[in-house]
Amino acid sequence: MTKVIFVDEWIFKFLLGSPLNQYWWLEKMWVILAVGLVYLVPLILVACWFWSAQTKRVVFKAGLAGLFSWLVISKIVVYFVHRPRPIESIIGVRELIFARSDFSFPSDHAAAIFAVALTIRLCGHRKLGNFLLIVGAIMSFARIMVGVHFPLDIIAGAGIGCLTALLIWQLRKFIDRHFTEPFVALMQKLHL
Repeated sequence: MTKVIFVDEWIFKFLLGSPLNQYWWLEKMWVILAVGLVYLVPLILVACWFWSAQTKRVVFKAGLAGLFSWLVISKIVVYFVHRPRPIESIIGVRELIFARSDFSFPSDHAAAIFAVALTIRLCGHRKLGNFLLIVGAIMSFARIMVGVHFPLDIIAGAGIGCLTALLIWQLRKFIDRHFTEPFVALMQKLHL
């Protein structure tokens, strides 16, 4: 395991020292992508919610997948793996964005966005799902470049998100019957 951590930290240091991070305007770009793309996903989900009754069902499942991967699965993993953030464990790493002083592994942002994106894709909205997967990959890479996560944190978060999406997909009939349909019916009564 120490070899994996060594390689992970080496890749992290290589990326931060690469030409991708040598100019002030590139650092600003990474900050915008690391923070801004996080807010793009909920905005897209809200827009899709008001598109049609069918997209409401997809958005509900995608939101459920995102929340479950972020608030349940990632928190369970964090409980067992206490890996500090790069700024706390590697000398010379600058904090380009504010990051909670909690643990780095896994990336809960990557877990949530990949869960949402893959759930949308599995539910038949391939173009939007693919677009959100690309957004998730860019946001995740940017979070490495601003020094918030190691590459392995992102890979683990993306894996958690994808596994959560597959779980939601496998349980979709149960979820639709007991959660999605009652919630969507209630929202339609409220004209939302």
